[in-house]
Amino acid sequence: VSQSRYGSAGRDIHVQLTQNIYPNSLPKAKLKRAPQRLSGGVELSGNRQKPIPDLLPYLPNRHEQESELKRAYKSYQEFLNQGLLRPLVCIIHGDEFQTHDKFFERLKKYSVPQLLGLDRNQTAIQSYFLPCRIMGQLETQLCEDLANCVLGSGYSSLEAINETFCKYPGPIIVHADLLTQHWQKDREVLRKFLGFWEKWPDLVAGQQLIICLFVKYEKKGRKRARKLSFSWLWDYLQEILMPNHHRRVNTKIYKQIKALSNSDRQFDRVYSVVLPELDDICKVDVGIWVKSNAKQFVGEDMTHKLDSEIREMFESWERETSSNRIPMEYLAGNLESILKALIDERGLS
Repeated sequence: VSQSRYGSAGRDIHVQLTQNIYPNSLPKAKLKRAPQRLSGGVELSGNRQKPIPDLLPYLPNRHEQESELKRAYKSYQEFLNQGLLRPLVCIIHGDEFQTHDKFFERLKKYSVPQLLGLDRNQTAIQSYFLPCRIMGQLETQLCEDLANCVLGSGYSSLEAINETFCKYPGPIIVHADLLTQHWQKDREVLRKFLGFWEKWPDLVAGQQLIICLFVKYEKKGRKRARKLSFSWLWDYLQEILMPNHHRRVNTKIYKQIKALSNSDRQFDRVYSVVLPELDDICKVDVGIWVKSNAKQFVGEDMTHKLDSEIREMFESWERETSSNRIPMEYLAGNLESILKALIDERGLS
């Protein structure tokens, strides 16, 4: 792993995450017996007594995305200083197994407050989910849906919505999801989405409006296990011999997003940034997570046991899938099960 990947650009946000998510470490105790592992994870023994911080299993890696967001925000500040008072649009993309919702939660609770220099105890970030419905005129539909979310009425102008935004003292994040099926219905959906924000009224001085667009590549038929069997071989032959429409569409989406990230300014009245793709996680990243995050929760004396469980998890995954990287959805679920088992085995309060 290159040093630049975990450089100073993302370290401030990482430190903020660590300081806020673990108010207390668990007291030290002797491990009674090894947790019993099942095929779907780890079997828990006894009653769970110590709640696991909700975001803890989802913290491995994602430093590249936070570093790029920090770099882009500096450029965005220069954009604002030129008198171009426009929203910041962040495009986050990755396959549907990368838990985009948890990444948004991480952004809202920790990354963005750290980026904006906010006191989380005094300034709350207001967020609105904007559904994308591919029906009729997309830009008109987006306006109606956003007006419903903000004002409770679908018959309002962009100016009226922004006027309401201006009354809120803190930052506002509008987040939306675009899936492969959206592109199947409308190949211009990304351009139209950005075109909607291109028409947004100028922000007032000090107003902070961030748009997070989550592009999810649907991977139809992806399975957790790929152990050699007749059913696996049948699925593999179908994948090779039959056209995979989802894969073709995903490739086109990816090319559109890369083209957008490589262009200077396709949209003059909106500042957009494409974050690095959310990808599967390797064992090195989880090892860093153990030392930087999990150790403060389970206690330093338990890190060896935790490392052993993680090593076994990756070895099992590689045997079944021939891959040494695990999608965040599966990784976080297994990490949570391991942490719960360790807590229960120690009988901590």
